[in-house]
Amino acid sequence: MIIEEIQVAFPKLRKSEQKAASYMLEHVEEMEKISLGKMAKGAEVSEATVIRMLKAVGYKSFKEIKIAFVEERMKKKEIDEANRGILGISMKKGDQIEDVPGRIIQNTINLLQDSLQAISAKKLKKAVKAIEKAERVCIFSVENSNAVAEDLQTKLMYLGIYCEYTKDYYLQSIQAGHMKKGEVAIGISYSGTSINTVDVLKQAKKNGATTIAITNFDKTPLVEQADIVILTSDKQFLYGNDIFSRTIHMAVVDMIYTGLLVDDYEKYSQRLHCSGKLVHRRSYDSLIS
Repeated sequence: MIIEEIQVAFPKLRKSEQKAASYMLEHVEEMEKISLGKMAKGAEVSEATVIRMLKAVGYKSFKEIKIAFVEERMKKKEIDEANRGILGISMKKGDQIEDVPGRIIQNTINLLQDSLQAISAKKLKKAVKAIEKAERVCIFSVENSNAVAEDLQTKLMYLGIYCEYTKDYYLQSIQAGHMKKGEVAIGISYSGTSINTVDVLKQAKKNGATTIAITNFDKTPLVEQADIVILTSDKQFLYGNDIFSRTIHMAVVDMIYTGLLVDDYEKYSQRLHCSGKLVHRRSYDSLIS
C-alpha cells in the first residue's frame, strides 16, 4: 500500500522530503485530485522536493502516484465490502468472539505501520551506540511494560551485554542510585507518566548515566528525563488502555537487538552463538546420544 511505502521510507528521507511525505499522509483523501503545485504549497516545500520524495518512495512522477491512489482506493473498497463488520477496531456490546482475531490482528498491523513514521532512525542509532558502549545497562518499568523490559534484558544478555532488571521498585531505586557516567538507564512506559519509572530514570540521569526512554507520547515527565527518546505511535486502543502498547514496544526491542547485531555483526554473532550453545545444553535434545 502507498501509505506503508511512504512510512517505510520516511526515516531515510531528508527533512524537507519528510514534510512533503507527512503532508501526503495527512491528506490521503485529496491526493487523487490535488495538483503538484498545490501539494508543494500546502507542504511548504518546492515541487522538486515532492518529486524527490516520490522517487525515494518508488514512484517516477506525481501522475504515477495519483493513479496508484485511485487503484488502491478501488481495491480497498472491494476488500472493505468483503470484510465489513469484521476488521474494524471499535468494540461494543454485542460483538462476537469470532470477530476478535481479525480485529486484533488488524489493529496490531495499524499500530506497527503508524510507528514506522513516528520512530526516528537517528535516535534508534544513538540508543544502539549508547548501549554498545555502556559498562552496564539497567532497565526500569512497571506493570505491562515489564514484559517488554524482560524481553529487552534477555536479548541484551544473549549478546553478552551486562544488563540488570528487577520488577521491585525499591530495588530499581537502589540500582538507579548507584548508577554513574558510562552506564545506560532505559525507562519503558506507554504513557510516559508512570511515577516510579520517571523517578528512577531521573535519579540515574542525576548520577551521570545516559538515559533512554521508550514511550508512546512526547512532552511527558519521562521524556524530560531522557537523553535519547524512542517515540512510538501516539494512537491508543480500547479507550486509552495501554494493554496493547507492548506490541509496538516489543518491536522496538527487536530493533535495538537487530541494530546491535548490524553495527558489529562479527562480535555479536559470536556472542549469540556462544549463548545459544549454553542454552542448548539445557535442552533434552542435547542429552540424546
